[in-house]
Amino acid sequence: MSQLRTRAMLRSLHVILVLALPTHAEESASAALVGRLPANSIEEGQAVSAEIVKLGADGVRAVIHMLVPPGQGDDAKPRFALNGLAFYVTRPGAEAERTMFVGALLAELGQATEVQVKTFLLNLVQMTGKEEAVAPLSGLLADEVLCEPATQALLRINTPGVVPALRKALSTATGANRVTLVRVLGELRAKEAVPAILPYAASDDADLRRVSLFALASIGDPASAEALAKAAQAEAPYDRSYATALYLSFARRLAENGDKAKCAEVCRDLIKTRTAPRENNVVADALTTLIGAVGDRGLGDALAAVDSDSLQLREAALKIAAGVPGKAATQGLLAKMKQASPELKPAVVLALGRRGDRAALPAVLAALKDGDKGVRLAAIEEPTNSPRTTPCRRCWRCSIQPKQTRSPPCRARWCALPATRCCPPRPLRWPKRRRQCGLRCSTCWQGEAQSRTSRPSSRPPATTRLPSVRPPSARWACSPPPRQPRGSSS
Repeated sequence: MSQLRTRAMLRSLHVILVLALPTHAEESASAALVGRLPANSIEEGQAVSAEIVKLGADGVRAVIHMLVPPGQGDDAKPRFALNGLAFYVTRPGAEAERTMFVGALLAELGQATEVQVKTFLLNLVQMTGKEEAVAPLSGLLADEVLCEPATQALLRINTPGVVPALRKALSTATGANRVTLVRVLGELRAKEAVPAILPYAASDDADLRRVSLFALASIGDPASAEALAKAAQAEAPYDRSYATALYLSFARRLAENGDKAKCAEVCRDLIKTRTAPRENNVVADALTTLIGAVGDRGLGDALAAVDSDSLQLREAALKIAAGVPGKAATQGLLAKMKQASPELKPAVVLALGRRGDRAALPAVLAALKDGDKGVRLAAIEEPTNSPRTTPCRRCWRCSIQPKQTRSPPCRARWCALPATRCCPPRPLRWPKRRRQCGLRCSTCWQGEAQSRTSRPSSRPPATTRLPSVRPPSARWACSPPPRQPRGSSS
């Protein structure tokens, strides 16, 4: 009786093996098709993939059986064929072929013994898998070697069953696997995983602590604010910088999630507490995030930072304030210009010029007559972004020359006339005396030439052209004409 049972079991096992393994004919057909690779054209390669797909799951598994671990043989062609199949079955309208291909991969993944081969198969599942692959991949999350490729595949699949599977694996994970799972949950922005991740934000393991802070900042749940704020107050320079950057990332995520009030609270906390000069970048980043979240309601914070003792922070704050849309920003900068100290006033005028708002034009025109040369030079930059009706560049150029050297048209009407009606073109010659103004800027000619589209450029001819004109980026940094050698004619 026992012999009969043994024979029955052997027959059943034989049937299972016969059904599970590809036949010799299928292996031969698959090997012949793989031998035609790499193809000479895309069309030929797709034709080979189509022939393998016609063999079904057994044909695909026959190709998988040709894989060997690195260093134990040449399996370049089978790997090439499987990669081609992964792209072929993910084309639109090929859902049945994709399901068949993924099923073959998962079946061989359970039977393969070599880790390198399993990793390659997981990469193919990452490219082609969907919800049907979540359960088989979840069983690999406890493996020390395969946890990383399995989580990357689940991250790519990202179907409703992925996050519950990762949370379940996290509850029992240890070591490097725990770090991997926390990171992936953060990348998926899984809010339901925040309670499980929060305790790790204060872990003694530096890697786990940092990846937990990253995950909490990426998710952007308000419940993480306290943990991130505490981490940002670390004494170690690297930990403080890293956690502060994540705290600002957390603020931006809050704004994206619609919690702009909490975002503004985080930004204002950083603006208030980061007073050291080495953390001026933090304040500037917080101001940028605040303005991006609440708009002109953060303008007061930016203008308050303009009064900082740090030159770098003042410049950054003015640039941020100049980028705020709306009339309120222009009015705020105009009020700041009236109250500004002589050192700060040129920078405020430049900020007004960057806005290009015509409402600021009267104040900038008045700044051209300011007794401080720095203010006048800053006001010259204003026409760069102003409307077309502002004075031409030569008028602005003449505004900083002594009155006796200004040309009559400029002295008579350098108000808000269009460039085509002001300063008739005429070549400028160098004054004979060095005590007179010797300004020579390419921007004077270029600015007027760009505005005169209906007639030739006002640049002087080659015989009278000014030598070695500096580019516009030199910003009015003019120099006297070069000296002529003795005995040469001018």
